[in-house]
Amino acid sequence: MTRYIDVTYSERDKPFTSYPVTLAKYFMQRFHLKQGDSLLDTGTGRAEMLNAFRTLGVKAVGCDLEAPPASMTEFEVKEFDLTKERFPYEDNTFDVVFSKSVLEHIYDPKHYLREIYRILAPGGIFIFLTPHWKSQFMTFYDESTHVHAYTPLSAKDALVLNGFQNVHTELFHHHEYMWKSAFWRIVAMFLRRIYTTPTARKLEKITKNKFLRWAVEQNVLGYGFKGESAKYSPETHADSNSI
Repeated sequence: MTRYIDVTYSERDKPFTSYPVTLAKYFMQRFHLKQGDSLLDTGTGRAEMLNAFRTLGVKAVGCDLEAPPASMTEFEVKEFDLTKERFPYEDNTFDVVFSKSVLEHIYDPKHYLREIYRILAPGGIFIFLTPHWKSQFMTFYDESTHVHAYTPLSAKDALVLNGFQNVHTELFHHHEYMWKSAFWRIVAMFLRRIYTTPTARKLEKITKNKFLRWAVEQNVLGYGFKGESAKYSPETHADSNSI
């Protein structure tokens, strides 16, 4: 049977880049994660974020429905159904659980979120990214395994309903210009009034420039804690459409 990552994330269509390390550095800085923290990368895929966090000194391991080939990572990746099976980790194990582009593949996130809450250490943080429905509704179902779209509000409610405390969600761009500068976030706001996500993706292929696509295409970034006493103090952006 053909594997999901071989179809949707083939190296030919989506070559490996340095971006996962850039993104992991952003999360390390913004959330004040530390070297030696224990982290579970759920839905690890090609293990790009797992490898990136390990490069930065985080004690990261991964899990997914299908483990990546050994050629993609030397680190532990456990294989099981995240939507149905009990996660093979003890209670209160991880300081951080990370999820990039996973929630949209899960029809009902109740089991997944409650298992994450169980395995988080007291004060631990769950950090996630998922496509923003409003900016990606024209392309969301281009990927056959997408089943559940989110807005910042619906993502926040999902975490609160499953036990997380001090939950925060916001809109996020996969480009470091928008992380560092309110100016570029304002530019992105105007570009979203001109271009749709499908058009921005086409122009990315033509120009080989990723800025326009990621100025237009947004994700929901969110986090929540296990318990009221948090181990981490995330920085917030005043102009990031927070909820």
